[in-house]
Amino acid sequence: MNEEKDIKDILNEEKVPEEISPENIKTMLDEQTAGDAKRKGISQTAKMAISSAACLLIIGGAVAAGAIANPGRNVKPDVNEPAAATTASSGETTTTAAEETTAPGSVTTTRTEVTKTDNKAEKSTSYLTAAKDYSEVYEIFSKSYGEYMDDLSRQRKYGALQENGIEYTDEDADYAAPESSAVNGVGGSTAAADAPGYYDTYNQEEGVLEADICKTDGRFIYYITNEYVPDKTTCKLNYAEVENGNFINSGSIDIFPEMPENVELLQSAMNIDDMYLYNGMVIIVGTAYGVNEEVGYSQTMSFVTAYTAGESPEYIGTYFQDGWYSDVRIAPDGYMYLCTAHTSDYFGSIEEDENIDHYIPHCGNDSVKCLSAEDIFMPDDPAQGYGFINYTVIGSIDLNNGYVENVQTKALAGFSGNIYMSQDNIYLAQGYDKTTVTRVAVSGGNIEPACSAAVEGHVKDQFSMSEYDGCFRIATTVEDWNNYGIVGDAFGIDEYTADNYVYVLDLDLTELGHIHDFGRDETIKSVNFRGDMAYVVTYEQTDPLFAIDLSDPSSPEILDELKINGYSTYMQKWSDDLLLGFGVNADDNGFETGIKVTMFDNSDPNDLKAAATYTLDRSDDCWLYSDGVWDRKAVMIAPEKEIVGFPINYSRSNDDGWECNYEYDFLRYDEQSQEFVPVGAIDGGDQNESSSSFNRAVYVGDYVYVLSGETFIAADLDTITQTDIAYFPVG
Repeated sequence: MNEEKDIKDILNEEKVPEEISPENIKTMLDEQTAGDAKRKGISQTAKMAISSAACLLIIGGAVAAGAIANPGRNVKPDVNEPAAATTASSGETTTTAAEETTAPGSVTTTRTEVTKTDNKAEKSTSYLTAAKDYSEVYEIFSKSYGEYMDDLSRQRKYGALQENGIEYTDEDADYAAPESSAVNGVGGSTAAADAPGYYDTYNQEEGVLEADICKTDGRFIYYITNEYVPDKTTCKLNYAEVENGNFINSGSIDIFPEMPENVELLQSAMNIDDMYLYNGMVIIVGTAYGVNEEVGYSQTMSFVTAYTAGESPEYIGTYFQDGWYSDVRIAPDGYMYLCTAHTSDYFGSIEEDENIDHYIPHCGNDSVKCLSAEDIFMPDDPAQGYGFINYTVIGSIDLNNGYVENVQTKALAGFSGNIYMSQDNIYLAQGYDKTTVTRVAVSGGNIEPACSAAVEGHVKDQFSMSEYDGCFRIATTVEDWNNYGIVGDAFGIDEYTADNYVYVLDLDLTELGHIHDFGRDETIKSVNFRGDMAYVVTYEQTDPLFAIDLSDPSSPEILDELKINGYSTYMQKWSDDLLLGFGVNADDNGFETGIKVTMFDNSDPNDLKAAATYTLDRSDDCWLYSDGVWDRKAVMIAPEKEIVGFPINYSRSNDDGWECNYEYDFLRYDEQSQEFVPVGAIDGGDQNESSSSFNRAVYVGDYVYVLSGETFIAADLDTITQTDIAYFPVG
């Protein structure tokens, strides 16, 4: 049969797999980077997809997107290739004295033999080039699409051979596609001068503000929520004025930003994700589907919409940017950086390079337009796969003038992955078997590409990365399924292994040193970088907390290892000598039993201790879990008030099925007695009778406010005795 006709038939007939359709791209991106599950039964197609995604290099650049409307604002950066990698550690082996002691409460401290090998981070210099024109973007990805179609043809060939019992070669087997192909895988106060002290979202880096679904300025509390009803999603901002544990007034407004003149947003497909209070504004970030009327095709757009803070918020304006919302930060100088993940139309439906609306990202305020070609940074070999062009889009927004004014927007070839930001740099980390890290320098709204490199393994989240004293540190897990492939007529894995790494790179992303071979066959569950120290929790059956000294970047060293049951999914500084861990409790066999709060004593990194532990375990008739295990912002950690709060969901079986109740619990940490003392709980009642549960708490002065989409409850902070309640309309 004519090969050209075959290709045309495939182009016309091939359906886009549902799991990688534009509608599901956000789910795929989120799941792709989730590293908690041991993928012992992962499909061959999933492994191929992960490997393909891992080779997507993410880069950033700097040119004013405002130049779309105002060319005078466009300043193209001088992009230079980073220097070649220098020699890393020399392959020596460092062994600490083998010793093991057992402390009270089944806490074990061990010293682990650690091997340092010459496994340098791989430098890359070919992904920092801005496109010259749209045709260059089209040409590069057209070539990639052709390779994708060739692979698809081989998959079909293999399927036909297998169905007819015909022998196949090893090369054909590389394109096997099992039935399951799912890919599995983060300031500006408006408070009055006399406002009491209040709780704010914890920021990983000082001065770099992070968003959340609730905020307070000490006078008003704001909370965003999405209500899902048939054929419609209603996005709301609930707010209440508070004073001494009472609600003075409260209200709710629907969030539906004014659409650009050439895009019709679909309210039924909207979702709001995050929020800030900054410079007298309530700033809300979300995602919506839209229709571009000029070319007649649908878009997924993120938006940053602003309202006035205070009673009866009023609409200010909105900035729109193509792609699903990934993450956001506000830098110390008042510029917001919005990161989105954008996927083009299916490349087989794009007829020519002039169809730029279908493969070039859009952005804008009053209207949206395609980015200029020089705002798009391209790889030499995109290796995109799936027949789509995938971008990370970064937009900078000036918040200093009481408006959301776009300064620059850049599109960077590849997925965004996990995002970490220091005061001067955004780091994008994406991949699984290997993680590609790209540093993007930011200042005053300018976005400039700097350098990129690849390290072994994958990161858990933003807290696996840190910039400190001229160095960038990153913790990764390397997982391997040995002898993976066809065993008879089935796919199987003979052996699973895992290793963990901590790399130290300079700001050119040249490796200075690394350490690995700790927590063998376990995965990283949480990381806390503090100064020259890294505290890393790994888990398979017990929870080892490793203290790693990074003061000599060329020779990281493990100082101590503390083992307790369960594991911490999040760790945060409590004081100079204490580290709070929140996560999952487990028994001696590694069976997860409930939730656990641990206060680690790291006053001497050579002698780690568990100063106090509090657990809540399920019983035979009750299952419990906490949203705080996967959403660290659901946990209120307030060392200045000596208190920790977290949501708990209970499920009990009864004659009518399952009864689900929820509450928000509070503990006080007594440093003198070194113990957690339960203070009280706010009861949320039967979840079957409510569409939302408590998932946030903030304090203002001596009162705490526990929040859900339907209810705000005020309570005395010392006794958790309810003092007032505010209700918000639903539906």
